[in-house]
Amino acid sequence: MKKLRILIMLLCISITINAQTPPTVEEYKAQEKVFWQKALQKIAPQISTGILYSRVSPFSNLYNFNSTEYNTANAGLFTQALSELYRASQQTQFMPVSMLSQLKQNTFQARGSNTSPLIDIGVLNTSFNFLFYDEENEANGGLKLIDGVFEPIAGKPSVFTKQMSLISPQQELVSASSDGTVRYKINSAMFFNQGKTIKTLIANFGTNTNYTLVSNGVANTSAQSVNYTTFGNKQLQFTITYADNSTLVTYAKINILSSQALQQGPPPPANCVKTNVLSYTSSISYKAWDETAAKYGKLEYKIFFGNNNQTGNCDITRIKKPFIVIDGFDPGDKRRIETEDCKKDPICQKLNAGADGNFNENDYEPIYKLMTYNKGESKIVDELQALNYGVIIINLP
Repeated sequence: MKKLRILIMLLCISITINAQTPPTVEEYKAQEKVFWQKALQKIAPQISTGILYSRVSPFSNLYNFNSTEYNTANAGLFTQALSELYRASQQTQFMPVSMLSQLKQNTFQARGSNTSPLIDIGVLNTSFNFLFYDEENEANGGLKLIDGVFEPIAGKPSVFTKQMSLISPQQELVSASSDGTVRYKINSAMFFNQGKTIKTLIANFGTNTNYTLVSNGVANTSAQSVNYTTFGNKQLQFTITYADNSTLVTYAKINILSSQALQQGPPPPANCVKTNVLSYTSSISYKAWDETAAKYGKLEYKIFFGNNNQTGNCDITRIKKPFIVIDGFDPGDKRRIETEDCKKDPICQKLNAGADGNFNENDYEPIYKLMTYNKGESKIVDELQALNYGVIIINLP
């Protein structure tokens, strides 16, 4: 059943080859719609939830979620699962990922002057259907695909129904406030409670206190303040009581960082070879084609002063001969200006962790280290400083 998507793609490729012209996205979607309309004509009434998970590539593996081996979510899994369920419902239930991104942005902007981070909790509680179909050996399943139509096999079910509850904070890394506080709340727009509905939801956010997030089927959308005295990876526990009084415990994970861990060191003295990381926010906003509001760009930079320009203010006012280097494409901002900048930031360390889960500074390649030639023997920044250039390395976080 999980390989059904591949079968559909092969059918569409066959259509494409015969037509000698590649289909557009709209044409592909139309071909897919025609395939499903024909294929399901004999079993459509059995798709009781309106969500046929067999329509999509099951990267989230929701077939098995809530099992003993697979029962912990995070923000990334929530996003992928939402995307799959939205498309499996033919875009009639849930919401697109673009809307989820906008909701998370709205939450960040609504934080305002409150110094405690505010984290949305999303709830995907739903039933969905999937086909009992084995492409490699149809006799193992309950369906045969004959002339593009699923034919039920006598004495076997054709369609299964699965109840699934996936709950997660909408960030994987968050820096607590100076007193260790993080605020969590259920966002009503991310609260999908259907199928076997949730009557009560009790959350534990990795401390000794429990919080009621759902009572009598109604979500509590007030922010819950959680104080952390220790930091690092936290396992969140969600205890569900359904309307039929059955229960389930499911989990999520988040990494809580101490605000002190993110603080830069003290400013260097006036006479210095280089500055600390400095930041600049644009005074001119720009609205990208896929954004709903204009944004102000931000960059950070370090100045490496020329060898004959080592005294005076340790900032950009000392620059005489600027040589500007700008970082290139770097999704997630994994590449910082120097290794020490990544070492000071737990987020950067986590993004660059090795197979053992630890950050190895000897293997890390910041912008400064990459600026070499002659097989790494010649360091460009050093040579420019010797020529008395002030090298400004810009990172775009």
